[in-house]
Amino acid sequence: FVVRCSLLRRKVLMGMMRTMRSGCYTQVRQCVRLLRVMKHPRRELATKGKDNFIADSGFGSFQSDNVEHLVQVHPSKWPKHIHSSQRDIYDNFFLGKHESSQHHEEAKARELHTLFQNTNDDALDVEKDLARSMFELDLEQFDFLNHGAFGASLTVGTSAATMWRHVQESQPLRFYDRILLPEIVRTMHQFGEVFQVSPTEFSFVQNATTALNAVIQSLVSKLYLEKGNNARILTLDIAYGSVKTMVREMCSRFGLKSNELHIPFPLVQGDDNIVGLMKEYLKEHNAPDVVILDHITSNTALCLPIFELAALFPPETVVVVDGAHGLFQVDLDFARMKKSNINFYITNCHKWLCSPKSVGVVWAGSDIDRNAVHPVIISHGYGHGFTSDFIWDGCRDYAAVLALPAVLNFWEKVHIPTARTHIHMLARMASEQLHVAWGTDEKKLCPPSMHAAMHLVRLPKLNRVLMGGVVGGKAGGEGALSASFVQAMLYNEGVEVPIKDIQGIFYARISAHIYNQLQDYHKLEATVSKWAKF
Repeated sequence: FVVRCSLLRRKVLMGMMRTMRSGCYTQVRQCVRLLRVMKHPRRELATKGKDNFIADSGFGSFQSDNVEHLVQVHPSKWPKHIHSSQRDIYDNFFLGKHESSQHHEEAKARELHTLFQNTNDDALDVEKDLARSMFELDLEQFDFLNHGAFGASLTVGTSAATMWRHVQESQPLRFYDRILLPEIVRTMHQFGEVFQVSPTEFSFVQNATTALNAVIQSLVSKLYLEKGNNARILTLDIAYGSVKTMVREMCSRFGLKSNELHIPFPLVQGDDNIVGLMKEYLKEHNAPDVVILDHITSNTALCLPIFELAALFPPETVVVVDGAHGLFQVDLDFARMKKSNINFYITNCHKWLCSPKSVGVVWAGSDIDRNAVHPVIISHGYGHGFTSDFIWDGCRDYAAVLALPAVLNFWEKVHIPTARTHIHMLARMASEQLHVAWGTDEKKLCPPSMHAAMHLVRLPKLNRVLMGGVVGGKAGGEGALSASFVQAMLYNEGVEVPIKDIQGIFYARISAHIYNQLQDYHKLEATVSKWAKF
């Protein structure tokens, strides 16, 4: 592998000489970037014997141990100076001031678990104040039906983040040199236990956008070295807008080609339609070098059959899954991903898991995949291992990551599968209620089985006169109206819900989380009905 990288560096240098002679300095700059990426042809972990935590060849702070060692060993087996003394600083700071409130939150979480277990189709409106008191949301002024946008943070998480900021500012050197890195790794271990994934296989990042940039930039650079302009990347036209922008920009920089598979609506047969379209594409085209799939699409709220789609591609195709909406909203099976053809999975904690903003996760299924991806921000840990590459990207606020254990503890007491079943049921019932009220029940975009806690509900034809005319916004598919105008009008009525223009037809993308109840959708139903052309 080292010899191969040396030959590739030589190839890049020769390419630089040719492009300099031709005056193409844009490609010269790209070659320089590639050489930087290839600075570390492989990552060597220090040889670890029993209880050997010396940070001699890995990355740690001045006073904390090699994170590549810590991530491989459960915190209960860490040396005492890491396992106890540093944690005591936080425990004394946090529990000394908020122990009673923590016990209160735990009691409410257990009560919610009992309520959700007893919930049925006729009694979905569980204790309103109990669930809503656990969030920072202003639910007096708005019916908040747009959890899918940026999520909503649990108060137990924001309180923990605030405490970590106090710990940081009470002694910054102690925090950054002695506490921060081991505590991030400790959080990785707990996250791994909750979601049944090894902490060596993932890293925390600022958000899914950061992770996707890292993965896409790394893969495009690698493809350019190996295949030049012949490399191909495939996305779906229903992919998230910023991801399509990333792919276009990186392909433009390196001269690679990208294709988009068009997904026509309605999807009458659900998953079979998506899989069938991909099969037809692969019959007519060579398999791409990289394919980027959404797990749950943002604009259309579709749960895509990622395992069935990944199975269609040969092992040489790198499969990247944008799962920004996946964590908590659906059950993530990382073990199955590892056995399948999925190479990378990217998700967020601040959306459906309701952590403080913002925390993203980048998962890579094999050592080859982890060695292939490089962080967008290069810092001290670069080249020492997957965890070291991503754990530190400079001095910033890491409180959202450190608050994750409080959020995970809360959800473990509520019981994630029980809460997930509840919000799926609530979203489905709200969707059915709105479709019937608006007379669009027979005009659904897809079968309900393709939705989870977000649903697209088709709006009836709207009367712009009844809405007060059109003010601003670009023209959309529904006559002279625009989706942004309809959304703004609903906002003025105290309803926070996105309106999507899908192939010229307006849909409301409703979300459901534990703070929602059926009556939250009544104002949306009544307001749109008032504006409709019945």
